[in-house]
Parts: sequence; C-alpha cells; structure tokens
Amino acid sequence: MVLNARRTAIVLLPLLLVASCLGEFASAHATKPLPKVAIRGKVLVGDAKSFHSIAIVSRREVFDVIPAIRTLRAEKTGKDSARYHFLVYEANREFQRALLAAAARRGVDLVVEEGGVEAAGIEVADLTADAIAFFKQPVKK
Repeated sequence: MVLNARRTAIVLLPLLLVASCLGEFASAHATKPLPKVAIRGKVLVGDAKSFHSIAIVSRREVFDVIPAIRTLRAEKTGKDSARYHFLVYEANREFQRALLAAAARRGVDLVVEEGGVEAAGIEVADLTADAIAFFKQPVKK
C-alpha cells in the first residue's frame, strides 16, 4: 500500500510541475483584448459578426455619380414606370460593384454606411472616394 502511494506521488509530482510551468507560460503570452465595435448602420459589404477591417461609405455621395441615377434624374422618370425600376436596379448593381472593388483595393472586409459604426481601438477607413473613383476610370472593352 505504501509502495503504491509512493509510485503515484513519483508519477504525479513531475506532472504537477509541468502543469504549473505551462500555466505561467500561457498567462505571460495572453492576447490583447478585442476592440469595442458597435455597428448600428446598414452593412453594405461583408459580415458584421466576422471581419478583420472595417470601412464606411457615404451612399448619397456615391449614388450622385452613378450614371444610371444621373439618367434617372435627367429624364424625371415616374416611379410607376418600367424605365424607373430598371434604372434603380442598374444603379444598385453599379453601387455594389463599386463598393466591392473599393473594398478589395483597400483590403477591407466590412463596409457600413456612413455614421453606422462606432469603433474604439480600430481604424475605420472611408471608402467614399475610392467608390467614386470607380466611376471615373475609363471603361474597359
């Protein structure tokens, strides 16, 4: 009986020493706390639950330079016409393409409407100028 207790102690003692050393090692290399980010606006690109970098965009400023919106305003098309719905659909498609291109160029994986994010400890980029530049570049044929 005494031999079994001694063998158990001999086996457990090194394990306890290793465990205590690992505990100190793990606490010495703890990760930094995550930054506080509150998203209250509409998410335009990406997933608000899983992202690495965040940006905002002014939808009004980008929509003002979209050719389909300019056509819609110039023609003063009624909201009940098929032409109006086609132009709105085309403007939304172009807006989404511009956002995706701007986000890819800047390495951003979450884009929220302007004023829709509060972030402490994380940089929030503004993609408005990049999205507008998408419409200024020459069309590739």
